[in-house]
Amino acid sequence: MKRILFALALVPMVFAMAPPNSAFAADAKGQFAIDGIGAAPCSALLKAREGDNRSLFLAVGGWIGGYITAVNALTDDTFDLTPWEKTDLFMALLESNCEQNPDLQVVVIVRGLVQSLFAERLRSSTESKQVDLGEGRKVAHYVDTLRRIQKALKDQGHYTGTIDGDYGPGTRTAMAAFQKSAELEPTGLPDQLTLLRLLHPGGPGGKQ
Repeated sequence: MKRILFALALVPMVFAMAPPNSAFAADAKGQFAIDGIGAAPCSALLKAREGDNRSLFLAVGGWIGGYITAVNALTDDTFDLTPWEKTDLFMALLESNCEQNPDLQVVVIVRGLVQSLFAERLRSSTESKQVDLGEGRKVAHYVDTLRRIQKALKDQGHYTGTIDGDYGPGTRTAMAAFQKSAELEPTGLPDQLTLLRLLHPGGPGGKQ
């Protein structure tokens, strides 16, 4: 997560408070009761970070996971709100936005980030495939996400193959070319920061 936070510090944050959305509103006014650590101000999270209070970070990460799971379960036409975004990335975005808005509650930042990702959610279940990271390590990605990666790479002129959801040598080479153009380490691997830049270029933490 430290690597992601450092990288986020190098790019402009474009997060803005999104207006209440019916998909996330508990009553007619968009108001709802807040349980748990989400009610804490961002300043408390930042203070805990400075004091190396790992228990709070774990609590916030768990709370975010529960929040996203609830959105998945209770929102129509939604299977996975964060089909490739992992908790470490979400935490890095939360911290970066908290630094800019220390007086806001954690839930307000999380809710805004969730709404910024909503249009790109996975709407129905799909097959997953293992992407080989080397040294015996693999990571699972939805085929839908792999196709999105290939399309984004093709749109930028890096990929000339078929959009088939298979992370083969051609996709890996194209990803390395994109990473080089984005001034990232050209590993050819779909790490979190690379996917943030590729799939959300104008979103939270993306480079415009």
